[in-house]
Amino acid sequence: FFTDPTRSSPVDVFVVSAAGESTLKELLERLRNDDDYSDLPNLALYAGGRWEFTPQAPDPYHEVKMDWSAFPLPPGRVYVPVQAGEGCGFQCTFCDFRGLRPIHLRTAQSIVDEIRTIPPKDGLRRVYFTDDNLFSSRKRARDICQAIIDSGMHVRWRGMVRISIVDEEIAALMAESGCLEVLLGIESGDPEILNNMGKSASPEQILAGLHHLTQTGINTKSTFIVGYPGETEATLQSTVDLLNAYPTDGPALHRYLFFRFGVLPLSKVASPESRERFALRGYGYDWTHATMTSDEAASHMETLYDRLKVELSPNYVLEVPELPGMAIDDLKRTSVLRNQLTRQQRGSSGSAPEADLWNQLEGCF
Repeated sequence: FFTDPTRSSPVDVFVVSAAGESTLKELLERLRNDDDYSDLPNLALYAGGRWEFTPQAPDPYHEVKMDWSAFPLPPGRVYVPVQAGEGCGFQCTFCDFRGLRPIHLRTAQSIVDEIRTIPPKDGLRRVYFTDDNLFSSRKRARDICQAIIDSGMHVRWRGMVRISIVDEEIAALMAESGCLEVLLGIESGDPEILNNMGKSASPEQILAGLHHLTQTGINTKSTFIVGYPGETEATLQSTVDLLNAYPTDGPALHRYLFFRFGVLPLSKVASPESRERFALRGYGYDWTHATMTSDEAASHMETLYDRLKVELSPNYVLEVPELPGMAIDDLKRTSVLRNQLTRQQRGSSGSAPEADLWNQLEGCF
């Protein structure tokens, strides 16, 4: 953002720090009191037609712990954001924030204490863990899940986890602690692409973890990157094959989301070494490499959906797999019918007449 120091901006001030909470708190207090803040460290200020930077200073870690009982929650089934820790110990090569922040993990008891402040709605406290990776290890997973179970609270939670840590024991603990859905950064179904990405799971391990989640009734949302260096039509077919092997006959709904690969400046894949290795050119979402271009990746994304079985649901913005009064089988049925309807409207499916599909969908409710 600051590459051009004269670039105009609608923003007056940025906090520029690997942490930033302390600086942000002080900045907000001065703004509220209409005090000068130009002497604060760790700021980028837009003034006089250009960016100016104040001196850098350490911004120490402070555990963020909210008292949600003092916060007016809106009506409905609100998933309250809870931060269980900071930083991620994994080294995915497409990530542009790996290593920026040291790892700080809150204790399981501290997390439970914050959850307890969330006002229950229809008997449940709903939590969305905002961490890039909630469970850094199986021990961490056991500690958090067991603490929630031992608290006696009725919790429903969602969060991002690493599929490689999910085994039969962990899946069972997650389900008992109230896990409704996990977000999984699967990213590819091809072993070579997974290796290029620095992922620590094979397709076989991915499917094993998904089996355990499905058997315990935990829904999933999997993300995939299209066009990573080394991507070809054959590797994309491997991703399609992996998705079509998802266990959709169990008590869980599986959703998916495709992202086009982006060359992000702070990611390892954007380094000179990786650029040379993959013949990678360009930045952002305008790139080429030895096996694909960004335009070709975009074209592939338009066709991938129709190559997947209808039991899988594409991700819809703000949608959560939870509707009061609907059993999971009804929820899965609505997903299938919606897929059939959208494919028929695009002319890519020869299923039942559209009016019949709408009638069936209405019948689910």
